[in-house]
Amino acid sequence: TRARAINDPTCPGVTGAALRIVDRLDPAVQVVITGHTHEEYVCRRPDGRLMTQAGQYGRLATKIDIRVDPVSGAVLGKSARTAVAANDGTAGIDADVDAIVRRYAALTARRSETIVGRLAGPLVRAANYAGERPLGNVLADAYLFGGSDGMPSAQAAQIAFVNPGGIRAELTRGLEVSFGQLYSVHPFGNTLITLALSGDQLRRVLEQQWESPQPQSGNVLSVSAGFSYRWDISQPGGAVSGQGRRIVPGSMRLHGVAIDPGQVYRVT
Repeated sequence: TRARAINDPTCPGVTGAALRIVDRLDPAVQVVITGHTHEEYVCRRPDGRLMTQAGQYGRLATKIDIRVDPVSGAVLGKSARTAVAANDGTAGIDADVDAIVRRYAALTARRSETIVGRLAGPLVRAANYAGERPLGNVLADAYLFGGSDGMPSAQAAQIAFVNPGGIRAELTRGLEVSFGQLYSVHPFGNTLITLALSGDQLRRVLEQQWESPQPQSGNVLSVSAGFSYRWDISQPGGAVSGQGRRIVPGSMRLHGVAIDPGQVYRVT
């Protein structure tokens, strides 16, 4: 990482889809607040449009001012400036935020501290040499259960995958598990989606774990019980999309039966 001053209107190093999207918006859109990439910028685009993002985790806050003609509704001016959240409370921000956090912590404490399960041992999210994560496997099994429990057999999930980026904490503090701990592991309102994929499409999904734009080390999905495959580390990573060759032919299996490239499988 490198140090970079905030509020640099030239936005050095800012690239990606946000620029392409913003520059194609209707001219009536004068200010765009972006997110998700955890960057900080206050950018002036070539057409004068303003684009901002306030970093991550509440460490920064961007104040945007827009002057509007009260008669015509036309935007007369716009500006933005990002401030660093002070930890000494001098700006009054931290005290207000702390009060909000304390209020909701108290309101949710009973549910958060409720014990919902027990472990036989710690579940870590770190990957082994093959890319397998113990906690990821448990989550994948939960996805499989969620995609199949109570469903007609024709609609029930047979395989489940979990994105490693969605695993945000570990279960390593004692053997009793609270709801709050589970929420820390998976703090999203995700909806389970079950798709019908052919065996060949399944292979393509797995190849994408190492294809560009993924890092050469890959973003290896966690898989549910009953599904297995082998991958060949001697094959190059970072292949162009559609050109990966890391999945060993014939190695994909479901409950010991080889995956048929032409057969349809239900995948959550």
